[in-house]
Amino acid sequence: MIYNHISLFFLFLFISLINTIATTHLYPIMLLGVIYYIFSYLLNSKEYYKILWIIFTFIIFEINFGFPFFSIILLSYFNYSIVIPYLSTNLSFNKDNYFLSTLIYYIIFYVFLILFYSTTENLMIQVFVNYIIDILILTVIL
Repeated sequence: MIYNHISLFFLFLFISLINTIATTHLYPIMLLGVIYYIFSYLLNSKEYYKILWIIFTFIIFEINFGFPFFSIILLSYFNYSIVIPYLSTNLSFNKDNYFLSTLIYYIIFYVFLILFYSTTENLMIQVFVNYIIDILILTVIL
């Protein structure tokens, strides 16, 4: 499985390097949906000791993009514990559906981006492209 300590450590290194290199030289590839999916899976399976690598990955992401510390972690936890259960009870979708939960996470993240940056069409396209990249990775690898 991808959820053991060694693979989570290598995932942390890979995503941290991708975020660091891509934000300075290339198109910003965030891979936030993959990190959020693993975060929600570990919370759902109550493997709290493995979340340390995911928290480190979120912190590296926050440093690279200039967000306040632990803001993305709190956003992910808010989405996992409040938004997804509320929408899954009021609407009829399974909360294990990672397409919809990742889409909802990216919508909330886009609102979060609007609070820190001015809204542009380029920002919306970046978030949408990152959602497509994350869905491709989640369907192929996980």
